[in-house]
Amino acid sequence: MRQSRQTACTPALSIPSWCGTPTPREGAQTSIYCAVAEELDSVTGQYFSDCKPAYVSPRGRDDATAKQLWNVSCELLGIQWD
Repeated sequence: MRQSRQTACTPALSIPSWCGTPTPREGAQTSIYCAVAEELDSVTGQYFSDCKPAYVSPRGRDDATAKQLWNVSCELLGIQWD
């Protein structure tokens, strides 16, 4: 008996749900929360994860590393940013 393509692919498509990878809906929750939550109107420059403020490692707060990442990104994209 031959399986339909949809039936054969269904288990592979459900991998993110059982291996801990969030669905697109779950992944968007924090961005949506930060965009619409009135209590965050005055909050700026803070990192959020799972709809709450989160710790940023020292490397993530390093201005020199951020500048280097920006420059490499511009170079890879072939753009110049002043």
